[in-house]
Amino acid sequence: MNSQIFNMKNIFIKILKEIIANLIIFSGIPFLIRNFIARKKVTIILYHNPKEEVLEKHLNYLNKKYNFIKLEDLTYSLYKKTWKNMPNFPLIITFDDGYKNNYKLINLFKKYKVKPTIYLCTKIVNSLKLFWFKVLNDKSKEHLKRVSQSERERILRKKFNFSKDNVVSKSQRQSLSKNEIINMKENVNFESHSRYHPILPKCTEEESLSEIKLSRNDLKKLFKRKFDHFSFPNGDYSQREVNYLKKFGYKTSRTCDIGWNYFDTNPFLLKTCLITDTASISMLKAQISGVTGFLRYFKNFGTINGKKK
Repeated sequence: MNSQIFNMKNIFIKILKEIIANLIIFSGIPFLIRNFIARKKVTIILYHNPKEEVLEKHLNYLNKKYNFIKLEDLTYSLYKKTWKNMPNFPLIITFDDGYKNNYKLINLFKKYKVKPTIYLCTKIVNSLKLFWFKVLNDKSKEHLKRVSQSERERILRKKFNFSKDNVVSKSQRQSLSKNEIINMKENVNFESHSRYHPILPKCTEEESLSEIKLSRNDLKKLFKRKFDHFSFPNGDYSQREVNYLKKFGYKTSRTCDIGWNYFDTNPFLLKTCLITDTASISMLKAQISGVTGFLRYFKNFGTINGKKK
């Protein structure tokens, strides 16, 4: 009975979200944002682990409405302070974490001639380790995002019998393997998303520094090239993390702050629009407008500037 109630509740919430998405679209706000804000500014969208059939529909729609560019194109324009080579409606596609199913998307990247950036958790990819937040329910996950790194690790060990070095069988693998990453490298720009996906502002100075510095070193060992870009785990950051990124030679970092990017955007505070991995086209239209992101942050954090705090 409880499971039936839970399922009915989820169905109701999904329907309600679709209604809200369509109301946002019919309001005309996404049209105005796209044509008067996103026309000249760079939109960055964020996925995690979408299925092929979902992303196929998304890319088919986005290909008609936007011009795909690479993260390197934005980086060049930001540092040169010039927008003359930027097309109208420029769009960058990013993925966080490095899930194994991202490998199945490679043919879509080729088909739509898009080179996304996948930010990797460098101590979880190429291993049988698990993402810590995948062993929790939503309520526990949100609580552990608000405590210190040491307290989070203590609770994970005590209540969930989990440590960051736990491994599982090959059939339970969550992240990309080394061979998969190598096979994708011509069609994907791989960058850093920390080592173990901590909440960086909840880390000590030593922990935060290590995650930022050593994740870059991990990638260098894997690819034998330089890495310039970082994505904040869970979108959380402080000035301390920005300072570390500059210190270790990164060129950009992507946040989860809602918005668009122009030539005067801080390269270390790139803004994004969050896209649900299961989003319908209606939901995609609402989310890429930024409206749902602003509403979500207002509901959860009481902010009206598209930031968590």
